[in-house]
Amino acid sequence: MHIFDLHCDTITECLRLNKSLNDNDLHLDLKRGNQYERWIQTFAFWINDCYRGEEAFHQFMLQRNLLMNELEAYPNEFERYQIGKEPTPHKCNVIMAVEGGHVLGGDLHKIEQLSKLGVSYLTLTWNDDNEIGCGAKGSNTGLTAFGKDVVRELERCNIVVDISHLNEAGFWDVCEIATKPIIATHSNARAIHDNKRNLYDDQLTYIIQHNGICGINFFPEFINGTKDATLDDIKRHVDHILSLGGENILAIGSDFDGALMPKILSGVQTLYILYENMVKWYGEKIAEKIFYKNAKYFIDNGISVN
Repeated sequence: MHIFDLHCDTITECLRLNKSLNDNDLHLDLKRGNQYERWIQTFAFWINDCYRGEEAFHQFMLQRNLLMNELEAYPNEFERYQIGKEPTPHKCNVIMAVEGGHVLGGDLHKIEQLSKLGVSYLTLTWNDDNEIGCGAKGSNTGLTAFGKDVVRELERCNIVVDISHLNEAGFWDVCEIATKPIIATHSNARAIHDNKRNLYDDQLTYIIQHNGICGINFFPEFINGTKDATLDDIKRHVDHILSLGGENILAIGSDFDGALMPKILSGVQTLYILYENMVKWYGEKIAEKIFYKNAKYFIDNGISVN
């Protein structure tokens, strides 16, 4: 079984709780994940909305330093992902992202610095507003003038624009500027559950038509609005995006260690359950696309990994 997960917050939690990425009691660790034959994992460095300016960038550096130290400490367990290559079997292949554009502190030059430090995608906002624009739970305006410059500079520096957490107006502002495919690392279908963090059909259609990618989020609040969700609840979101023509843009964006998980998907070790059910629902070809091939094709052919 092969996995490409577009989003987890495990590094943030490891830093907060002083836990090892190799072996812990969180949603994800290397020992459990490396049971899978191929595993590409995006580790997002979450920047809480309470941080601004240089403190926001400092929070990023603390998390990145932890990840780099873990990479050095466990070379047999994981490594940096190399574009265009098949991952080493039973070894976690790492992609780095930042969740929260306030990491820039309003400084456009920080984008090139993020690129040099290996960041491959940037979530423009978290839930509230920042210097770039408005989060899904913030105000109703779109990108600021600075935010529009950020989109252009991200593309120049080969960092993928991640629109998860961005409000609807900001989404369409990005679409007016973007010349490269965009990503929604961990967002679901708003037609199935009306949550501000989910995407309307026209937004999903844009991603489909422009060869982007969208990772299904396992957080029950985004799936059905309760504290738990079933596989059938997840299936409704997948079915809907497939009905829009999304076979080639659907992926996994678990949100492990960033949100409450359904009981049946309590951690990385349970992903095989969802995969096996997707094989039953859609056949092996589509299941493999959703779990691995779509995201890998996007990264390998659309955007280089920094």
